Amino acid sequence: MQEKKRMEIEIHKQEVFREVEKRTSLEAAGLPDSFEAVWASEYEGDFLDSYWVEACTAVVQLFKRYIRNDTLVHSLAAYDKDETLRIETVMPSRYNELLTGSVTTAVKMMIATHIAANWLAVKAPDVAGKYEEESKEYATDLRAKLLYRCDPKATIAGKEITDDVDINVASEDEGLIQKGTDHLKLIQYERCDHHFEPGRDNERCDEHCPRHRP
Repeated sequence: MQEKKRMEIEIHKQEVFREVEKRTSLEAAGLPDSFEAVWASEYEGDFLDSYWVEACTAVVQLFKRYIRNDTLVHSLAAYDKDETLRIETVMPSRYNELLTGSVTTAVKMMIATHIAANWLAVKAPDVAGKYEEESKEYATDLRAKLLYRCDPKATIAGKEITDDVDINVASEDEGLIQKGTDHLKLIQYERCDHHFEPGRDNERCDEHCPRHRP
């Protein structure tokens, strides 16, 4: 039995808020008359905090079957700019660990675009929709990565092989393989009936079938 795989990721609020600040500043640049109102600067953290919690909750929902620790305890009493979402999971043995970096990025972007969408829904509703869609796309991509599994592997003489590797059979083993194949065909032949089951030559059962001889 193969061992489970552990995955640990950390999402820092400050890093996510910097991405939100960048995204909203780009949108604000196209709206010079309301630049200050649309731009979510570092001083807007108190207002963005609720959207951060919403997004973290959505992320945990995607990871919930794998999580093995407490994730985020948020304080409603005070704004904490250093808050961190930590996710420690135990993944199935066939989870592809090479995807962990991409999973981490997808989580960050899913949260950032969710926050931007909600902020812009108030400040610039005409452009908020695309960020909402982008956040959903990151969620879909994240779910697909978490559910992806590597191809199963077999072992020969203690060495792992994948399904796409040709197996070289020694000449002395070919006779054993042929005998096994013949035995399987014989069993199929002897168990055929008069309806539709294949016989030795994958044909219908006929008068030569040993079960139906007079």
